Amino acid sequence: MKLTNKMMRDFAKEEKIRLANEKIIKDKELEYVKNHIDYDFELIEDFLNDEWMHESYVEVEETDYKSGAYPSYTFYKEKDNEKSLFYMKQDEDGKYHNMVWQTTGCCEDDYSGYLLFPLNDGKYWKISYSC
Repeated sequence: MKLTNKMMRDFAKEEKIRLANEKIIKDKELEYVKNHIDYDFELIEDFLNDEWMHESYVEVEETDYKSGAYPSYTFYKEKDNEKSLFYMKQDEDGKYHNMVWQTTGCCEDDYSGYLLFPLNDGKYWKISYSC
């Protein structure tokens, strides 16, 4: 019994450290993004739930890809990445838009994916999310 309690305490301690480190990274990246956009941060903030993670900063290029489900949308891929997903551009409003790639889980009410938000240097902030 004592070994199980010790294992649980160790796990809780490691989880607390992991979450603290994750918060540091998120705060740092949020500050960077706030200083590198030319639109209201609230447009991004609306997408940030508890289950997002900073992935990277990427460049994108337009593709000829057409989706049967979204035939009128334009799709982009990460530049110089042969394994890039196709991101659908949406929610254009002045200098703001976002791009999304999303998939559903086995229950179809759970989903995950990636969002790209434009920065003022031509790159995009890439985050992963799940709900």
